[in-house]
Amino acid sequence: MKEKILLQLDHWLDKECILYYIDYDLKNNSYSKTGSIVKRFVLPKNHEQLINVICFSKSIDLDIKIIGETTNILFNDTVNYGVFISTKLVNNVQFKDSTVIVESGKSLPDFVRDVSMRGYGGYEGLEGIPGSIGGGIVMNAGAYGYEISDNIISVTYLNENGEVITKDKSSLNFEKRNSIFKYKDLIILYAEFQILRSPLEDIKNKIETFHIARHIYQEWTMPNLGSIFTAPRSLYDHFKFSSFKNELSYKLTKKIFYNKIMRFFNRKKPSNERLNNIIKIDKNLDLLTVNCSHKNINTFCNQNNSTREIIDYIYSIYNSIDKKNVFLENELVEKSIYEIISENDYKDITFKYKKILENEKI
Repeated sequence: MKEKILLQLDHWLDKECILYYIDYDLKNNSYSKTGSIVKRFVLPKNHEQLINVICFSKSIDLDIKIIGETTNILFNDTVNYGVFISTKLVNNVQFKDSTVIVESGKSLPDFVRDVSMRGYGGYEGLEGIPGSIGGGIVMNAGAYGYEISDNIISVTYLNENGEVITKDKSSLNFEKRNSIFKYKDLIILYAEFQILRSPLEDIKNKIETFHIARHIYQEWTMPNLGSIFTAPRSLYDHFKFSSFKNELSYKLTKKIFYNKIMRFFNRKKPSNERLNNIIKIDKNLDLLTVNCSHKNINTFCNQNNSTREIIDYIYSIYNSIDKKNVFLENELVEKSIYEIISENDYKDITFKYKKILENEKI
């Protein structure tokens, strides 16, 4: 990617009155606090502008990356990126009689508040899930028995050929943490949801319950991306121990300190640190720079770590587990690279990331 094509983009954005930043700082402005800079950070303000930016970029063969709230994304600090198109301002919400149309960049927690305060139920379990509507649909985000797809009527998106397509829920292949959008180059523009009346006090009580549970059981003190891997069971059940001694120690610790009585006793401040320490010793994870959350070994804590250090941790976890039906949830951005800053680190990061992704195809 050359400076000349970026100047061509600048001229077009100025003409179209579309906001953009030059040399945008990713580390200080991303959810995971990772990355270096992106040469152009573009902020269309509605889905029409989003379509126009994407189509213009394709017309000049400009490699771009569409991003939302970045709550599931790692940025590589061994590169400077080229052009990111952010959906952050593509956030219009339009209520109708029994449905609501939401643009893809709308914050999911904000959307839950929008529908809840109007007395519409069925969205309470999505409270507190970070990210945008578009990102939530891609991953079919959910918690506490709720999924974002539960109330979807249709999704409108831009396909690879620049065509605007609308498909109903039955055509979108929603599964646990999956949809047709996950592995295809489709850009979600907006979605239509059904809305049903529910007693406001019931809605408030459910949201409060889920909010408290989320902050108790999930990491929130240090930058992180939530669960690294999704698995049919707890990821702890997927670890294979290298010694009988460590396996026995793990089972005894689990039986003594994590039975129903102890879980109830520690319910206000739960911690898996004892189990984490046994796994760390067995897998030499204690030698790594990156630490995991004391609440869950399946969540890294960014304590001003580099991208390479975080990928090293993820790769070590990946090599320590039974990989059947285990899939990576955190995404490393590999598109729209302007220049490589550190060749050796870049190669190491991309090699390990691609090895993990190979499991997705098995």
